[in-house]
Amino acid sequence: MRIKASYLISPQSTTTFEGKIEAVSYRNNLLKVIEPNWKNYIPRNQLRRMGKAVRLGTGAGLKLIEKDNEFKNSDAIIITSANGGLEDCIKFLKQMVTYGDGALTPTNFVQSTPNAISGNIAMATENHCYNITHVNSSFSFIDGLRDASLLFYENSKAKILLGSIDEISDFNYRINELRGHYKKEKIDSLQLLESTTKGTICGESAAFFGVVDEGDDLVKVVGFDTLISSDLAAIKAFVSQFLEDNNLASTDIDGVMLGYNGNLIKDAIYNELTNTYFKNANRFSFKDLFGEHPSVISAGFWYAYQLIKGMPPLNKPLNYNGNKLKNILIFNQYNGEENSLILLS
Repeated sequence: MRIKASYLISPQSTTTFEGKIEAVSYRNNLLKVIEPNWKNYIPRNQLRRMGKAVRLGTGAGLKLIEKDNEFKNSDAIIITSANGGLEDCIKFLKQMVTYGDGALTPTNFVQSTPNAISGNIAMATENHCYNITHVNSSFSFIDGLRDASLLFYENSKAKILLGSIDEISDFNYRINELRGHYKKEKIDSLQLLESTTKGTICGESAAFFGVVDEGDDLVKVVGFDTLISSDLAAIKAFVSQFLEDNNLASTDIDGVMLGYNGNLIKDAIYNELTNTYFKNANRFSFKDLFGEHPSVISAGFWYAYQLIKGMPPLNKPLNYNGNKLKNILIFNQYNGEENSLILLS
């Protein structure tokens, strides 16, 4: 499986990306996306009814198709999300509490379902292809990659539109803030990894990729895997087995993208893996750019993809010798037990 096109809406200026951008810093612990102007992509009568997640996902999908029109007639539309349109879901639930079985507005319900995004893209492009949405917390994006790989097994000539979306919901943000997920003090987001306190910062993103199965000059998705565990020994064995399954030694990995999120306790796992396997590898972070959220690995995937293509690092690397990168291993942990690995080459 290979990446032919990409488009990312994020807290960074990635929508205007042309090979190099300057990193944007935040001091509010809440990294919201920088949205483009949608008026030329989504009809206004539809745009005003769209929730944020649906707007981001539909718009990002159409923007990628504009970059590479080959994917307008894709053979599959695969969308992944942990929550879908969570803000509209909360609005609909509030209506149920207020009005019971009375006059409920259907718009909030329709916009809240995660598959509303894939449906909107299909209608906008008049595409009746295989259309599916995967919802599985932080594993959703890898489920999408797995689904795409199975489709390529059936048809190696297929063209697939793969997207990943999650928004910041004010309601859930406040709940997670009370649970201690986020830092109490305001910090510079680009200095997140220097923090010595508990908690992290929140983010959101919409990442889309046009993927094919052939093309020698394209970045390849070599492998991916997931593990639910908080046990250090099990996680180390997971990484070791992943490298073995892909016929690689740890020294073959010249770049690692690690999910440091500035939480003094949770970041210990990345230090352990670095000391065990990747002491001499180029090391990069991505949550100081995009914030912590369930779908953030897809933004890290975009970043790793651009680094392999030759883009200079957006933020300060943890370790970087300036050489061209050939293999980048992405490792992310979410909620202290959801471990994900993706290898790009």
